[in-house]
Amino acid sequence: MTTVKMSLLAGLLLAALAMAGAQPNSVTADGNDLSARLSGPTTIAARQSITLDATASTGVGLRFGWNMGDGTFALNGGVITHAYSAPGTYTVTLDVTDGMGRDSFATMTIIVTEVVEVSEFRESLSNLGSTVEGEPAAAVTPSRFER
Repeated sequence: MTTVKMSLLAGLLLAALAMAGAQPNSVTADGNDLSARLSGPTTIAARQSITLDATASTGVGLRFGWNMGDGTFALNGGVITHAYSAPGTYTVTLDVTDGMGRDSFATMTIIVTEVVEVSEFRESLSNLGSTVEGEPAAAVTPSRFER
């Protein structure tokens, strides 16, 4: 019975993490924990900057390697800013390495949407026309709101 409860609890935890967009991985050795943690928005527009944060990762002497999923790789601190040039679905992989050479990984799916230019939006609105047909559903007179 305990195994079933623990499996159910673990499954719920993994489902919650997947819904949150990040999948952390933890490693423990010699009483020292290493955990990669990744957070940030999961949907952005193309050419918009996104900031991802791995500073919640735990361990000693951490180094951060980033694979942004679009052919961009970076070795830098726990916070990175990036812009995707094209719409699509990208998987970001964070590789956290501690001072003992151990690795822990976290992934996040980023959905990049199409950018709609303001001029295209205005053109779409102007094509709607300005004719409104039909009668209003209810008449409102100013006297109903005066005191």
